[in-house]
Amino acid sequence: MLYRRLIESQDAVFWEDQIPGHRPVYLSPQMPRLLGYERQPFLEGRREWIDIVHPDDRAWVLRAFDEAHEGELEYRYLRPDGSVAWLREHAVVIRNEEGTPVRRIGLAFDVTALREADGERRAFRERVSELARLESVARMAATTAHDFTNILIGIDVFARSLEHESGLSERGRADIARIREAVRSGREVTDTLVALGQRRAET
Repeated sequence: MLYRRLIESQDAVFWEDQIPGHRPVYLSPQMPRLLGYERQPFLEGRREWIDIVHPDDRAWVLRAFDEAHEGELEYRYLRPDGSVAWLREHAVVIRNEEGTPVRRIGLAFDVTALREADGERRAFRERVSELARLESVARMAATTAHDFTNILIGIDVFARSLEHESGLSERGRADIARIREAVRSGREVTDTLVALGQRRAET
């Protein structure tokens, strides 16, 4: 009696089924509270456990049942409202004197919240990793832009000095003007990259 009281106080469904057939002979009374299903239809054989397993998981779960799987299984199941949830079960196989499996005893509990929390943590880690990559790219862009700005300054200084050369043709002056315009355009681009790097460093 004490053992049963302990079992029925846990946030897990304790069960026992026969082999072969997988028909449950015991399901703990917290099943409706934890999984949303009444026990009697399963105990009376009016409903099969495999019926509530998600259609995409039924084949391999049924195969595990047929093979008297022992240990942990985790699979999706359908709640009474049709929503998808996750169930984790731990089973122990009882064998007769010949070593033939005759019963499975175990517990099952809903791990949907745990899996969702894991998914959120995984998404957070991926986001942090992505931000780190962006930070690295922004820092590299800012460094490159700074170096390139120094090159543009040198070109602009050289172009300015050429403007004062005597005997410079109109075509030469036009070429120098284009060079200086290209320098100005290049500095606008590098200023944007530098600003990007500074914003990334501040976030």
